[in-house]
Amino acid sequence: MSRAAQPVPSSSRLAPWGVFGAALLLAALRAPRLLLEPRFWAEEGAVYYAAGHALPLLDALVYRHTAGYLLLSASVPATLAARWLPLGLGPAATTWAAFAVLATGLALVAFGRSRLWSDPFRRTLAALIVLAAPSALGEAWLNSTNSQIYCGLVSLCILCEDLRGASPRRLVAYLALLTLCGLSGVYTAFLFFAFAWKLWLERSRGAALALGAVAATSAVQFAVFFFLLRDQSLDAAKFQQLDSVRSATYTFYQQFLIPLGARPLVQAFGDPAAVLAALARGSRDPAMLGVALLGVAGSAAVVMALVDRELRSPRNLLVIALASLALLTTLSAKYGRTTGRYALLSGIALLFLVLAHTRVEPGGRRWRAVVSSALLAFSLVVGVAGWRSDDAFDCPGGCPRWRDEVARWCSDPSYAPRIWPVRLPLDAPQWRVTLPPSLTSRACPATPRDRPAAER
Repeated sequence: MSRAAQPVPSSSRLAPWGVFGAALLLAALRAPRLLLEPRFWAEEGAVYYAAGHALPLLDALVYRHTAGYLLLSASVPATLAARWLPLGLGPAATTWAAFAVLATGLALVAFGRSRLWSDPFRRTLAALIVLAAPSALGEAWLNSTNSQIYCGLVSLCILCEDLRGASPRRLVAYLALLTLCGLSGVYTAFLFFAFAWKLWLERSRGAALALGAVAATSAVQFAVFFFLLRDQSLDAAKFQQLDSVRSATYTFYQQFLIPLGARPLVQAFGDPAAVLAALARGSRDPAMLGVALLGVAGSAAVVMALVDRELRSPRNLLVIALASLALLTTLSAKYGRTTGRYALLSGIALLFLVLAHTRVEPGGRRWRAVVSSALLAFSLVVGVAGWRSDDAFDCPGGCPRWRDEVARWCSDPSYAPRIWPVRLPLDAPQWRVTLPPSLTSRACPATPRDRPAAER
């Protein structure tokens, strides 16, 4: 029997299932309370779930928030929960929908056909990057508002796929995912230039179709932004003048240093929060200007160090993706501050790129693989060490339980139930869900006093 005709070992067929199952288990164990007792997080309750009750069905499904884009990953589960589920189960729909988006990204890592992580060991490392990157903060974890980041991850994984031999069924699935993710936030649109490079690299039908899906959904998002701009319905913070000094510093620190696990090292030499706070106040002293120049030079140096000399190398796809994400996220973030969730996807892209460089290609540089392996190992150790310690899970101000909040609303329909996150101090304005009082008749259990006399 020829080598090409030899059957695939059963262990090779089972390895992706092992990677996927272990990744799902770790995802559930990071904050199991969120799956056992789901909650609304910020806009998914205060905006999208409330709109599901207040607006006509179609308007709620494609609700355009002041952010300026469609976010189907949040509006669809929230609207369907508002229409079809009991009030007490509303957060379960949004939380588990967010888990499904995350699971889709992990499935692409485990079962996909990427040339960047083709063996079980690298698939495992790629899944661990998704789950434990140092930039993976709790504010983006398992809530449908920030599922747009993991929708961007899904698109990033498809970008890394070799589509030249993809079956029609796989292509249809990928196009459906790109369409959904493209209409769920802006991160897929930010990858447009990388998908254009992919078409030049592969010159395949699959790459052309993928670029078409990304281009079409990007055009829809641009049209939504334009109409909201014309109606003056956008958040005013989006039009604040970009501060180049502040943005350069935030970008280098948040999107390049933190993903590589440098937060503990930076903190050992001083408090980075003090520098960022000074930037937020608009400081222009020489030290701040020096930090900004260091940020520009450092960001460019990291990107250039990871560029392959061979332009057609699949690793250069991730270079373009990383550069696009870092630049466009900075330009679109409020005040140009890429803090917290804004740096998550670019951080994952950076670590994916570092992972891709741990393999020594024919004629490649061994020292680059050694350095990349050390960087990846260090960043994952830092990420795992802080994996479950996050204020978004610990709730320093106390976490409101949705069922308790609903019970209070049932007794007082003028009350607006509180949701996560809690703002400190506690007397500050909190995230809440405004529910129509008319909902009490079907959402709240009738008390004996409320029942007709014939039923008592």
